[in-house]
Amino acid sequence: MAAGYDFLFKNGKQIDFVTGKTFLGSVYVKDGLICSPPENGEGEAEHVFDVKENYLLPGLIDRHAHLYYGGHHIGMNADTYCPPNCITMAVDGGSVGWGNYELFYNAESRRYTTGIKGMLHVSAYGIHELPGLGESLDSLLIDEKQILKALRKHPNSLRGLKIRVDANTLGKNGLRPLKRAVEIAQKATDSGSFCVMDVHCANLPDDVDICDVAQVLRPGDIFTHVFQNRGQTIFETNGKVRNCIKEARGRGVIFDCCTGRIHWSFENFRKALTDDFLPDIISSDIIRESAYLKPGWSIIHGMNALMAVGMNETDILKAVTYTPAKTLNILDEAGTLLPGRPADIAVLTVAPLQTRLFDRFGGSLETEKLFLPLMTMKGGEVVFRQVFF
Repeated sequence: MAAGYDFLFKNGKQIDFVTGKTFLGSVYVKDGLICSPPENGEGEAEHVFDVKENYLLPGLIDRHAHLYYGGHHIGMNADTYCPPNCITMAVDGGSVGWGNYELFYNAESRRYTTGIKGMLHVSAYGIHELPGLGESLDSLLIDEKQILKALRKHPNSLRGLKIRVDANTLGKNGLRPLKRAVEIAQKATDSGSFCVMDVHCANLPDDVDICDVAQVLRPGDIFTHVFQNRGQTIFETNGKVRNCIKEARGRGVIFDCCTGRIHWSFENFRKALTDDFLPDIISSDIIRESAYLKPGWSIIHGMNALMAVGMNETDILKAVTYTPAKTLNILDEAGTLLPGRPADIAVLTVAPLQTRLFDRFGGSLETEKLFLPLMTMKGGEVVFRQVFF
């Protein structure tokens, strides 16, 4: 008799991210989709994986990465980065704007095996770091008509707008560009487009206060690089998280640690966790020159750094699966293991490996356990597997 399913993952440690409860269970896959389990007993499958009580999860989501590999000097190849790190969905963090999104979409994101979403930079051509080619953040140059047009044309791939609020991009414009961007995002929302605001907040100029940045954001908007330590930070001089940041969270603003190489430190991780201020989302801010190079070379590295400081495993795993999917309104295609959803699956273990982790600012921490990817499935196809699993 032919097997009823294509794949069976059994004895996996699963998490109900709504309740926080863990349980051992199985996941069945057929024709690229997660299936309901058989009513009685264990169903037959062509391929059976014994997960052996390791984590059996929806594929990880890297909510902020730079993936314009062919068109930007910082762009990472999604398929050399994502599958080995159990990532099945990644979001380009505003590498491109309305002027070059079509090229990125057709030449790159559609061709990746990894699922790709995007945040559209409010500057016409996205992030520029070459001399004389800075991002155009004069509010008069932010083209509302073209931005709204791009959002309407790509309602499934584009999830919102991106702006970098820092000394290198704002110049003497103050908060005017951010306020203008949020105004456009709200117009998009009012016209039926899903549109959150993704705000890179780091190294603020002297005339911009971090509390004013937080106040501008709407419920569901994303404050990115929340634990960075250049210039103003989210912390008071006593090490506590500023009240304005806590109030923003109370209003529904989402906080992404978005580590990268320079946007975090162990000191800031400790201060935040001591004040019970956990990141809602963990993402990598991966770029080509930092991939697989210390410190901060992947989303797994960020997860391990936070676990070393004391963030619990369930909160970490929720921050790379369910919460980013909910924030981006893509729970129908990512972030859960419900029947009928695409078979995007991650298998991870927490291995007893002793190592020392480092940040970019002289901090380090010895840890005795690490998240370790074992297998990645994308759309019912195994795209990564450790040799010992």
